[in-house]
Amino acid sequence: MAAMLIIPKFIGVDSYGYYQLYIFYVTYSSIAALGWPEGTYLEIGGMSYQNINRESISAQYRLLSISMITVFTVLLVIVIFSPLTYDKKIVFSFSCLAGAVVNIWRYLQFIIQATNRIKEYSLTIVLWRLVSVGFSILAVLCGMKSYIMLILLDVAGRVLSLVYVMFCCKDIMFFKKRNIQLAVTEGKKAIQSGYKLLFATLAGTVIIGITRWCIENHWNITTFAEVTLTISIANVFLQCINAVAVTTFSCFTKDR
Repeated sequence: MAAMLIIPKFIGVDSYGYYQLYIFYVTYSSIAALGWPEGTYLEIGGMSYQNINRESISAQYRLLSISMITVFTVLLVIVIFSPLTYDKKIVFSFSCLAGAVVNIWRYLQFIIQATNRIKEYSLTIVLWRLVSVGFSILAVLCGMKSYIMLILLDVAGRVLSLVYVMFCCKDIMFFKKRNIQLAVTEGKKAIQSGYKLLFATLAGTVIIGITRWCIENHWNITTFAEVTLTISIANVFLQCINAVAVTTFSCFTKDR
C-alpha cells in the first residue's frame, strides 16, 4: 500500500505507467510455462522433500529452464527488432528477462511449497519484496525518478530470490543423472494437469487484464497508469473489507 501511494507521487504518471506495464506483462509471463510448475506441485504435494523423485524433478527442471530461456530469448530478439518506441522496448526487454527468471523460480518455489518447507518458501517472497519494494521506495525518496531503476530493482529482487531457492534445492539442481526422455514424459503429464490450475488462478484477473491491455494498446501510457492506480487502490480496499468481514463474522456467530 505504501509503495503504491509513494512511488507514483515521486516518479510521475508516465514513469509509473511504464513500471506498471512491466509488472503487468511479468504477471502473465507464467503462461509461457503452460502450467508445468503447477502440475509438478499437484504431483508431489504433501510428500516429504526427502521422498520426492529427484531424477524426475531434476530432469524436468533442466528441460523447463532451457525451454524458458529459449522462449524468452526469441521474444527478446523480436522486441529488439520491432518498431516499438524506446520506452516500450525497454519495458518488453526487461519483461522477457524477468519472465525467464519467474518461471524457473516458480518451478523450484512450488517444490519447496509442496513439500512443506514453509520457512524457505516464505524467505523467497521476503527477499524479492525487500529488494523490489523496499529499495524502490528508498530509491524514489532519494530522488531517483527513472522507471528503469525500479524495474532493475524488481529484476534484482527476483534474481536474488531465484538464487536462494536454487540453493534450497541444490541437490535437485546438481543431480548427476540426466534423463531427457523422462523429463519429456513427466513434463507432459505435469502440463496436462497443471494448465487447469494455472488458468483457474489467472481467471480472476483476466477480465481486468484484458481491459488494461486494451487501454495501453489503444490509448496512452498516462491513461494506463491512472486506471492501474485506481484498480490497485480499489483492490486494497476490497481486501481490507474482506479481512474485516472474516474477522467480524466469527464475532457475530460465536454464541451459536
